[in-house]
Amino acid sequence: MLLPQISFASNWPSEIKLGLIPIEGGSNEKERFTPLAEYLEKKLKIKVKLFSASDYAGIITALEHDHIDFAYLGAKTYIEAYTKTGAKIVVMELNEKGFSGYKGVIITGKNSGINSIKDIKGKTFAFIDPNSTSGYLIQVAYFKSLNPPIEPRSYFKELKFAGSHVAAILSAKNLLVDLAATNEIDIERMIESGQIAKGDVRTLWTSELVPQGAIVARKGLPPDLVKAIQKALLKVPSHVKAKLQDGGFKLGKDSDYDYVRYLMKIKEQL
Repeated sequence: MLLPQISFASNWPSEIKLGLIPIEGGSNEKERFTPLAEYLEKKLKIKVKLFSASDYAGIITALEHDHIDFAYLGAKTYIEAYTKTGAKIVVMELNEKGFSGYKGVIITGKNSGINSIKDIKGKTFAFIDPNSTSGYLIQVAYFKSLNPPIEPRSYFKELKFAGSHVAAILSAKNLLVDLAATNEIDIERMIESGQIAKGDVRTLWTSELVPQGAIVARKGLPPDLVKAIQKALLKVPSHVKAKLQDGGFKLGKDSDYDYVRYLMKIKEQL
């Protein structure tokens, strides 16, 4: 069913900017979100410009200084943006199965010779970004919760930050690193897109369910604009979902991310 056309309001800007964390890398991420931007333009009659930064912190900084209006963020990045900038959740992302959660993993290449989590000491390890939930926080919290806890900087031979989930997964697949932190969803997306084949990487450890990312709005935007964006995002058509490789969006609230706050607290305490 088509949404009724949303009328342009006089207090709305003529253009809005949607920031994207670098899950795949700038150009690929923009390609994924272009159908969503086009859909929002049609519904709101406002130009929607996509903005990417070289790292997660760059998106938070852009929100803080009003360089972007909305942003697609991971769970940990959302918490930091909420704390630092007052950004508020517009919608929460769903995976392709319709669930609002995913699992973080530690992976290795199929020919790495590493067969279990017990074999990882002294290896090279690729995280995504210090602000990544599924590519840093989940795995570090796991290491810190062990008895005795693992300090990654001394436990591993070398630590790297790949910058994106795609880069980390490819690094493990191509044996550029022994291990990598990522999540099940991005591995499945890469298999579906043909970037890797099933079995190119093996999972050594899987986390509990962690909440999906969110689209947030910066402080100071007209409330009716935020409401209009929310209404449109809750009804994204199937072709947009297919390009995003997710199940669309649902209403979310700040407390949905309390488990991630718990993980962050564990990491800080230990």
